[in-house]
Amino acid sequence: MSNNPHHAALPHAVSLQQTGSNITGVLLAAGQSTRMGADNKLLMPLDGMPIIRRTALNLIGGGLADLLVVTGHQAEEVQSCLADLPVRFIENTSFATGQAGSIGVAIERLRNEGHLGALIALADMPFITSDLVNAMVANHLNLATARGRVTIPMFNGRRGNPVIWGCDFFDRLMQLAGDVGGRALLERHSDAVNEFVWMDDSIHRDIDTPAAYEAVVKDK
Repeated sequence: MSNNPHHAALPHAVSLQQTGSNITGVLLAAGQSTRMGADNKLLMPLDGMPIIRRTALNLIGGGLADLLVVTGHQAEEVQSCLADLPVRFIENTSFATGQAGSIGVAIERLRNEGHLGALIALADMPFITSDLVNAMVANHLNLATARGRVTIPMFNGRRGNPVIWGCDFFDRLMQLAGDVGGRALLERHSDAVNEFVWMDDSIHRDIDTPAAYEAVVKDK
């Protein structure tokens, strides 16, 4: 086991729980964390490990074929938190331009690897569970036209994250700009959306501000 303090609470026999689904994972971890102030939210501790590590572990257990982590701001520190996990890394050197650039960098890497789709997750959402990811992957694969569909989790009538994009959208995802993510694409292709009802608000919960972090820590 690593002596790196970021690797505290390492679960035994960590590995991707592959199901042959060919839905790959993308974890967006390049942002500057400006709303958190001086600290990088992804490196802050939660349950004995950095937030980024907890999020990654939940995705690793979720039945994905692979997990590609997009780094940018403090790339070396973020990568160090995950160095012993079964993930790949790619750096978005233009991370300051917004989330779309990170999506584009990831999809450009993945687009010729033969994946049926990609689940795109946000690194500051550590309450996303492996059960959710497994359920979303299974639901998406049951769609007759999975390549051209977008599966989005829902709770109490609100959409959340992560989102599975069928591979027919890869070229369009690479053309996104700014910090809007895939929202503009969803508006233009609403008929492709597959809403997947989930049981709790984990799909809405992120840790983005000092107040949000303090609230989570107090609940522990």
